[in-house]
Amino acid sequence: MRMADRFNIKQLIPERADQLSFHMSSQDHVRIQFHNFSPGQTHAFSFDGNVILTCYKGTFRLTLGTDEQALTEFDQIVVLPATPVRLECQSAGTVQFIWSPPFAKTSAIA
Repeated sequence: MRMADRFNIKQLIPERADQLSFHMSSQDHVRIQFHNFSPGQTHAFSFDGNVILTCYKGTFRLTLGTDEQALTEFDQIVVLPATPVRLECQSAGTVQFIWSPPFAKTSAIA
């Protein structure tokens, strides 16, 4: 019986750089997903659970509702349920998304 999933983020990011997004885990209580972004690319959504965003590379403009801030290398933010999120890539980078619960309703935002 497997008790844990283990991976090394420093190795993982360059190995998966050619993929737009990929999952590392999708369990009953949490989903871990990585997105690789190009400059100008955006991702806007609202999630009916908590989501943790961790920037491992690049720079981003993060808008939470009406609050705008930078998201840069090794920044981490916990977003509360149903908060409108807009992430705009300014320089190529990778962001990890941790979704809990893993399959709560997600809505795209224009």
